[in-house]
Amino acid sequence: MNTPKKIQKIVNQRITDKHGFICCTGCGIRLNLSYSHLVKKISLVDCLNYQKPENITLHCFGDSWKCHEKWESNLYSKMSTLHDFQENMKRIKELDIYYFFRLISRFKDQGVGIGILTELENL
Repeated sequence: MNTPKKIQKIVNQRITDKHGFICCTGCGIRLNLSYSHLVKKISLVDCLNYQKPENITLHCFGDSWKCHEKWESNLYSKMSTLHDFQENMKRIKELDIYYFFRLISRFKDQGVGIGILTELENL
């Protein structure tokens, strides 16, 4: 089983940039970073995946325009501006298909076009 320190080490290795810096995966800045869970702890399936390194990324946080807050908003208009949006959606689909389709349903309710939704479903 992975401990929180092991998970952080794995995540940090995955997100270190070409210069050896740990940066926000949503925008690339190096300040005010926080580990962010892609799949939330809502169901038993979510609990099983919650602490997997694949479920964690690093986003800047602190204001409504920061990446962590954009991701947590569940608003396509904000989430889709993140550099790691498609990669995050792909990982969510692999971790928890039910949560993935909950997000797709939310996006549809927000008026996101069928072309974009189909593209996301095909990740």
